[in-house]
Amino acid sequence: MLFTNPETVAEIRLWVEHGGSFEAWPGGEKLQRKMNTLIRGRPIHSHVAERTVNLGNTVQRKYAPHESEHRISGKIQAKANGTQYDARAAAYEFEEAHKDEVSFQARQAKPSAHWRDVQTKQVRKPRAPGRRWRNKEVTSRMIVRFALRAHEVTPAVAKAAKAAAAASVEAKTDGKSRTTKRKDDKTKELNAAELKRNNSTSAATKKHGNEWREEQAAACDPIRLRLGMVSLLKPPVKEVLALECEASGIFVSKGRTEPVPFPVKALRDHHGGVVDEIPKATAFEAGSKLGADCGLPFAPAPPI
Repeated sequence: MLFTNPETVAEIRLWVEHGGSFEAWPGGEKLQRKMNTLIRGRPIHSHVAERTVNLGNTVQRKYAPHESEHRISGKIQAKANGTQYDARAAAYEFEEAHKDEVSFQARQAKPSAHWRDVQTKQVRKPRAPGRRWRNKEVTSRMIVRFALRAHEVTPAVAKAAKAAAAASVEAKTDGKSRTTKRKDDKTKELNAAELKRNNSTSAATKKHGNEWREEQAAACDPIRLRLGMVSLLKPPVKEVLALECEASGIFVSKGRTEPVPFPVKALRDHHGGVVDEIPKATAFEAGSKLGADCGLPFAPAPPI
């Protein structure tokens, strides 16, 4: 962004010749505004938001997605505010200050902290130097580095940051409040689903006990099948009606050309004229051949 413009390149050369000072030459103030806008990213600029978003995406992809929002937010803050950088730099400083001890541990046959997976038999690999050392000296070095960075923050900025944090906590928009709200909403959703399932009349979704099963079994009155009867209100197929007519001595054509109402009326008249069900004369609805094969006495004999 800066080196594509020849005029800006010339200003940068003058800035380097004057020892990196913006006040030592007339055009330094203009170059400083360019750098603040294109490189640093002011609070009114989208660079600040985009850097945080990209950092959040990186942390979310690297670590487990099932971690809580509060934990992910803490990791992002540790990277964004420089705390993780302080821990890594303090660990490298400790390693540099204790070269003899570090080299002695490296020459040992077994590591000081041994770990082996029982199933895979994999041995834990040594951590990187920036994450290997965690002790009181490293913590003190972290505090020193943090204090040095804290001196760069003006009282006005610190006051504004504390006020913004307090307003966020009061409005319950901070990371911890959002995590708590999400847990509460999930708990309410699960409780409401369980209550709905218990109050449901559907047997597929409701959890029933033995008392409910016994009550339902006592009140159950299923429709009884009229075995051995032929319904004339809902008559079977024409072939079955024709077989019933032949078994009762009623004439029907061999081609079964009569419409369904004709055998129905004939069967009703044959049994008194006011019945809706008649005793079945054939063994099966499939026809006389199946009944004869079963050897039933009331099945009509096959034709000769």
